[in-house]
Amino acid sequence: MKPNGQLPETILDELHEELDKLENEIFGVIKQRNSFLEGMQHLEVQAERINTLASQMASEIIRFRDLAIEVNSRYQTLQHCPQTNRMSLAVTSPSSELFPVWEIDSAALPTLVKRDFSFVLSFVSLEVFNNSEQTTQDSNN
Repeated sequence: MKPNGQLPETILDELHEELDKLENEIFGVIKQRNSFLEGMQHLEVQAERINTLASQMASEIIRFRDLAIEVNSRYQTLQHCPQTNRMSLAVTSPSSELFPVWEIDSAALPTLVKRDFSFVLSFVSLEVFNNSEQTTQDSNN
């Protein structure tokens, strides 16, 4: 028996209990950490998907722009053709003035950027026209 009245086995048992508690706490923290890291990986994959879709959307918007410019050019030609009856054209404004078949209100696409352990959702402006195209399109309207 020890001077404080406890048997060495009792002290060892208490130490084993404490060690078991600490191991359980450590395993819990490790499990939470792994769950967090797995979640971050899922977020990174989802952010990449969103950014890929935004890039694809930008390409489709540019394709739409190119097609709209072509269609609008044909439409402008019809407006100025003396044989064309303006009333036979499907698209007219309330004042019977012909208008472009498309316009841009705004063009921005979402993007997700990872910063440390967080993600920032923002929007990137899509340059649908370069300056010379915008000037040409403005002069046609």
